[in-house]
Parts: sequence; structure tokens; C-alpha cells
Amino acid sequence: MESKTHKSRPSASLDPTQRDKPARPGAIDIEVGRRGGSTIALDATDQAMQRAKKDPPKNLTERIEQLTRENGGLRLQLAYHQKIQGAICQLRDDAQFAVDRMGNALVTFTAEEDKAAQDLQEAMEAAPHT
Repeated sequence: MESKTHKSRPSASLDPTQRDKPARPGAIDIEVGRRGGSTIALDATDQAMQRAKKDPPKNLTERIEQLTRENGGLRLQLAYHQKIQGAICQLRDDAQFAVDRMGNALVTFTAEEDKAAQDLQEAMEAAPHT
């Protein structure tokens, strides 16, 4: 069995309408929120959107500061996802290598088992019967 290179692609199991919506907050997002931070997923929740509508920035300087903070958060999230992507790709490659090795081992074992069974059968047929 040879190793196959897999390209990143959206999961086929996702509902197409879900791809157009922001991701729901996951465990990491929730932990970031508990520590006073924010993520795109947290900012996209209904509660955060309603809060932003009720508390708009009072002036342009405040809005610029808010956008600068959001931009910094986005950069941190991007860096995190870039780091984790490398680890995920390595895990996928290592797992594929292990699967290929196991497949090869099973093919080899099956061939040896078949040969041993055939040798036994031939030896039993050739042995004198009592």
C-alpha cells in the first residue's frame, strides 16, 4: 500500500448553509472568554452582536482602538491556527504511514499464513496414513 497525499478540503458532512455562518464557540473559545479575551466565534454569538449594537463606540478614536484590538486578536488567532495546522498535517502524515505499514504487515502475514497452511496440507497428504 502506498502513501496518499491528501489535500485540505471542507468536510463533506457539513451542511452547505453552515459554511456561510460563523463557527460556534468551541472549548478554546470558551476558555479565552473566561479569561477575558475574545475570539471571532465569541464575537459572532447573538449575545455579543446585540451588545455591540447597544454599546456602539462613542467616537472615531474609540472605534479605531476597538478595531485595532480586534485586528490584534485576529492576528493571534491566525498564528495559533497556522501553528496547529502544521501539527495536524504531521499527525495525518504519521497516521497514514502507520496505516500503510499495518496494511503491508497484514498482506505479508496473510501470505505467510496461506503458505504455511498450504505446506501443512501438502505434508499431511504426503504422510503415510495409518
